[in-house]
Amino acid sequence: MLEFFSRLSLVTKIIIAIILGIGVALLFPTVTPYLSLFGELFIKA
Repeated sequence: MLEFFSRLSLVTKIIIAIILGIGVALLFPTVTPYLSLFGELFIKA
């Protein structure tokens, strides 16, 4: 499975991450503020 993800393009990985982020936000809305820290770190890096 790791090999599958390593073959994906960067754009595809970003799209998957966005979809997963939306899913987490919809399923666990109280956790969203804590997970937004990862987004801020990713953008600032």
